[in-house]
Amino acid sequence: MVQYGAGLAVGVAAVLYFLPLATIGGAGGMFVYPRGDLPMHLAGHIAFQAPGWHWPLLRAPSLAWPHGESIAMTDSNPILSLIAKVFAGLVGHPVNLFGVWLAGCFILQAVAAVYALRGFLAAAPAGPVNAAIACIAMAALSILMPEYLFRVIHINLMGQFVLLASLGLAARRCVAKAPPAGGTMFALFVLAVLIHPYLFLFCVATLAAPLVGMMVRRDAGRRDAARTLGLGFLAAVGVFVVLSGEVGQGGPGFGLYSMNLLSPFWPQQSGLFGADLPILDETGYQFEGFDYLGAGVLLLLAAACGMLVISGGEAQRAMWRRWAGLVIVLVALFCLAVTPQVTLGRFVLVPLQSRWLEQMFGVVRASGRAIWVVNYAAIAAALGLLAAGLRPRVFVLLTVIAVGLQWADAGPLRASARAYFAGVGQAPPAFAIPPGTRLFRAVPLCGPEDVVATEYRLAALRVGARLADMRLDHAPVDAVCTRALTDGLESPMIAGEVRLFMPSVQALVETQRLGAGVTCEAARAGTLCVQAK
Repeated sequence: MVQYGAGLAVGVAAVLYFLPLATIGGAGGMFVYPRGDLPMHLAGHIAFQAPGWHWPLLRAPSLAWPHGESIAMTDSNPILSLIAKVFAGLVGHPVNLFGVWLAGCFILQAVAAVYALRGFLAAAPAGPVNAAIACIAMAALSILMPEYLFRVIHINLMGQFVLLASLGLAARRCVAKAPPAGGTMFALFVLAVLIHPYLFLFCVATLAAPLVGMMVRRDAGRRDAARTLGLGFLAAVGVFVVLSGEVGQGGPGFGLYSMNLLSPFWPQQSGLFGADLPILDETGYQFEGFDYLGAGVLLLLAAACGMLVISGGEAQRAMWRRWAGLVIVLVALFCLAVTPQVTLGRFVLVPLQSRWLEQMFGVVRASGRAIWVVNYAAIAAALGLLAAGLRPRVFVLLTVIAVGLQWADAGPLRASARAYFAGVGQAPPAFAIPPGTRLFRAVPLCGPEDVVATEYRLAALRVGARLADMRLDHAPVDAVCTRALTDGLESPMIAGEVRLFMPSVQALVETQRLGAGVTCEAARAGTLCVQAK
């Protein structure tokens, strides 16, 4: 309990350091004029809280009125939105729980990191001093990981505590040479899939590690373990489909969102080696595979590798027998993260890219994210090995230096995260949505302008309007985009409707086609038309 208490203290300290009270409350800071993907997530979160329950359960009629859309398709954190809808029914108005979610993520990240580390310490027990210091270091490093601080712009993927929980459970079951209990595994799968599908897929891969170990050793019961894992996976997917009404689709570009092989070691946005060093991005999309480990983590990994080399062949073989399943899974995740277009700095080592790969792996299009579990496992394994093998004074000194280096190296990303959470640099949209708006449409539905258009969609929801269209996590097919453009330009507007034409199409606007009584205001940011009748 003391070790978990230390993790909790680290998490609370992170909340106090990173999050203003206005952001936690959901009404200020980053939520005043959100940008990027956040307006899409927040729009689904708010629209879902409109009075009344619908089937499928996650459908929000106010999105793409009147048919509605599942908030799972807007990355609106379904499990959080379900809680918010219940709470909104009690208080009588929509609430924004994403600020509370962020605070919970920091706290649970630190506590789950301790849980993950203790899974590795179970295999090589350390003394009480080393174990306590290792837990504090693991909690701090899990939050100071550059890839975690870089990820603050995607609020749902801050929930990486589910990966750490999966890693801790997998480590314990690898030591016990037995699969996780089916009920525990299913509960973790459902939690992950109702936060974000990527977290779910990586949880499944991580919890497959004990099964892989059983298969390597040819243990009895491996078929039952495989059946339990498969049923847990299918059941969680079934829950998602039933609640959402659809499973979603993969997107094009698998391989473009990969991790550069140098990314873990090249000091990108580093406080020690240069905050302005560019992100390694040979494909134009490898920011999804941003993975600089940080100077402190690299120091721990180097020390652990040195200890492993001098430990002797028998010790290494014993470790392989214990951790074979987890190592195989982590290698597979690493390969997924860097493929199929393998890059080293600015060099393309494997230029493989094909249609069938996109079709097979489109669901994990942002493959560079697969490295997250590998990172956490490497830190936990290194700390576990060092805590078990070093004298307390040496271990304490090493971890203090490592955490200090990590804190300094993450300086630019820490500052950037704090500014983002506080809403620094935000600006109001060029147009204000008129009060009393009943229906809002942004034209076109597809393309890069749709990110900005969703800021207006969120503003429309905040004044009580319904949305005629909605940006989704994956772009619609071309036919849908074309039909939406035609409808936006030619269909008459109804009473109380506001229609925004983005700059790329505002030259095509013919006011007379939109109906009598429509007034339009043109500006550089687009053309805003209002049907006041």
